[in-house]
Amino acid sequence: MYKIISMPKFHKYYIKKVNIKIDPFPLKNYRIVQLSDIHLHSKRLAKQELKEIVKKSLQLKPDIVFITGDLIDSKCDYSKELIEPLKELAKNADCYFVLGNHEFGCFKRRVDIFLQDLKSLGVKSIVNSSVIVEYKGQKYNLVGLSDYTGVFFDLPPLIDKSFKDIDKSLSTIVLVHRAGWVRLFRRREFNLAISGHNHGGQIAPLGLLVTRFRCKTKFLKGLYKLNRDKYVYVSGGIGYSRLPIRVFAKSEINLLIIN
Repeated sequence: MYKIISMPKFHKYYIKKVNIKIDPFPLKNYRIVQLSDIHLHSKRLAKQELKEIVKKSLQLKPDIVFITGDLIDSKCDYSKELIEPLKELAKNADCYFVLGNHEFGCFKRRVDIFLQDLKSLGVKSIVNSSVIVEYKGQKYNLVGLSDYTGVFFDLPPLIDKSFKDIDKSLSTIVLVHRAGWVRLFRRREFNLAISGHNHGGQIAPLGLLVTRFRCKTKFLKGLYKLNRDKYVYVSGGIGYSRLPIRVFAKSEINLLIIN
């Protein structure tokens, strides 16, 4: 049942390991754990499940953790206690977050409240901006875009602003919830874009076909090579949107190793 159909009451996590060869990149065997589309919800995946996700993530010995949106479900009965397990994650590895559409669905124009809760737990949010990540004496740019849903709540994705302050002498990783946005910044200087949103189709293969035409993107699931030195990775995600079921679309925690 786990291999074909996944439902909240039978939930388990598949560790998907992907090796990505990026040249140039200052770090080798750099371990990125990506968590995407968890959709925390009291009647589906809640605090106890997040504890298990954190436990499994830390067992992968990440050098950094990226949460690429839809951490919570738009219909969840939110309280800060729901995301409390992230404190343990952020205590053991640098942890960065970008907004998904469901954060806007839940908080509307007050996503700043949610971002402040994350900050208090040690999770750093990147909204239409960039930071320089330092690890073992090496540096690279990390860019984070807001989600498209932000256009309805005065916080749209701003590509020019997001890339404005990057150090062009360094490698660059971009975090964006929807992989379809890559087509709008594909000519910018970056090495790897990391995204989610598609849930691996959730009910595949029909879900992947719907995503392909609805989102007007060829980046559906897995690793894509744009050109010699640019890649896009799309996570299949962990949780459930709308229907509490996944078919031929395993819930996955992603381990991306740059070498």
